[in-house]
Amino acid sequence: MLGLFYYFIPTLVGRSKPQSQSIFLINLLLGWTIIGWAYALILALQNSSSHSRL
Repeated sequence: MLGLFYYFIPTLVGRSKPQSQSIFLINLLLGWTIIGWAYALILALQNSSSHSRL
C-alpha cells in the first residue's frame, strides 16, 4: 500500500494543475520507469505559466 502512495506522488502533487490528466497518464503508463516517474514529478512541480500544454 505504501508503494502505491510513492508511485503516485507526482499525481498527488499535480492534482490541482491544469495538466493534471496528463500528469496522471504519464505517471500511470510510464511511472514504472525512473525517467517516466521523474518526468511526471517535474510536470507536477512546474509553475503553470512556465510550460506548454501537452
